[in-house]
Amino acid sequence: MAGAIAAALLPLFAWAWLEWRGNRNMTLLADSMLGLLERIRQLLSVGNSLQTALQRAVENSPPAMDRALASTLRRIANGAGVADSVERAAADLDLYELHMLGTAARTNLRFGGAMGAILKSMIETIRRRAAVERELRANTTQIRASAWVLALLPLVVAGVVMSTNRNYARWFLATEAGHHMILYAAVSQALGILVMRAITRTRY
Repeated sequence: MAGAIAAALLPLFAWAWLEWRGNRNMTLLADSMLGLLERIRQLLSVGNSLQTALQRAVENSPPAMDRALASTLRRIANGAGVADSVERAAADLDLYELHMLGTAARTNLRFGGAMGAILKSMIETIRRRAAVERELRANTTQIRASAWVLALLPLVVAGVVMSTNRNYARWFLATEAGHHMILYAAVSQALGILVMRAITRTRY
């Protein structure tokens, strides 16, 4: 029974770990985008083309950004358009700032104009968005702390009860009704974690 429970919970823990790693990587990319856009704007202001500015800006970016856009730079070097390549990277990564850069590159390609001015407006918009996100996270700190308590409290209580009352624990492990109760508790805990995560997750 313990093996069955572990086998049932293992995919959940694996999914949670992958979700955490993915969110961590996306956070690193999002934090690096502001510097990337600023470097592109500076390189454009001294006469570089958008392709050259993008390549040099990525080369001077943190490793996470370099890895994420390596395929985009290879595609551009092989003759693909900058706007098409950036929009494809934005679709793959689903990164807000990359979507904005792809749209700006497409607009500049179609209608012309000063790309540096467009990037300057984008940078100001991203900074205001980051300020709103910080304020939103600060206002929802108590809710997220309550979610952690509600998620961990049943596990802690179950562990204490099982370790202090062996007869009570034996009923769950030795009877069919106890097995059903354990399965019900595990499924309820997993669903509760998913629901609390959906409630506390904020997107702007």
